Amino acid sequence: MKIYVDNYLSRTGFICTKAKYPDIEFVKEKKNADLMILPSDWNSDSPVFKENSRAIYRMKYIAANNKGLYRRKGCRSGFCVDDKIEVPEAKNFCFTRNDFCKNPYLIHVPVDWNIARTISKPPLYWRLKDRVDRVSYYNRVYWKGNVGNHRTRRKIFDFFQKKPNPNFCIEEFKHRIYVEPCPASEHDNYLKELSNSDMSFVLRGDRPSTHSFFDVIQCGCIPICVNAMNIGWENIMENVEDYMLLFDLSKQTVKEIQAKILEVLSDKEKVLEMKKNCIHLFETFFRDTPSNFPWDEFRLAKCIEIYKNDFDVSKIDNKLICDEFLKLKGLDSKI
Repeated sequence: MKIYVDNYLSRTGFICTKAKYPDIEFVKEKKNADLMILPSDWNSDSPVFKENSRAIYRMKYIAANNKGLYRRKGCRSGFCVDDKIEVPEAKNFCFTRNDFCKNPYLIHVPVDWNIARTISKPPLYWRLKDRVDRVSYYNRVYWKGNVGNHRTRRKIFDFFQKKPNPNFCIEEFKHRIYVEPCPASEHDNYLKELSNSDMSFVLRGDRPSTHSFFDVIQCGCIPICVNAMNIGWENIMENVEDYMLLFDLSKQTVKEIQAKILEVLSDKEKVLEMKKNCIHLFETFFRDTPSNFPWDEFRLAKCIEIYKNDFDVSKIDNKLICDEFLKLKGLDSKI
């Protein structure tokens, strides 16, 4: 299979895969390609809104203060923001960091890892060796993050401030550690707290994915995803609930979510097994990716799936994680 990747995108990691996947040839000219992966922008002239070409686009993020046609409308007030942005009907596939769950052509890609630059750590700090040396039981749920960027976070945070529980430690980061410089010690202490916990919330912010997901699984902690990370885990896992807990605040109250968490937390053997599964998830899919960005292999697998299905939207869902990823990793079955 011959793939053309625009120079801009090749610097983000796609080209790093060519040594690892000999069946994929990256070509330098579009005319020689079976599939093209190209950058694009959110404007009415974008090819993604106009044509059905044999290309897949990677869109830039629509910022909350974006002016004009693509103005964001109260994205932090709802549990899903797919109806908060005015976007023309897409006629081709593209990856986007925005949440458009009702548009099959627009595929949500979680945020990439960038904590290293904000805390002056090595670029691959997120996958340092020997982060977890044992699996222990602490009977503890921990979360620390920014509160004000979505109602999901505010609801969870306020609930535990008003009704403290000895099994839950819920704190607020005083600054945005994933995007602004902060002392390395603060993030190291945060990882230590995660490593001494059993579960951690992965709470939706103004995008459905969160940076903290990698913190959680690399520390052998079980993710409690609340309105977050609905990107297709079921396509590579026999049972997603063996790895993480999934909740929807539009359908469940915080009290109900707390009760379910406590029910699982009380089962020590189940918790220990889930923690082992999370470490296995990290080691299998994220530890040794050939790119600096952990989601690039998932993007590549999705591109292959789209190509193999002849760009037919009726055969392709809008979840990033697809079973083609298992083949790309040389796995015969789901984990």
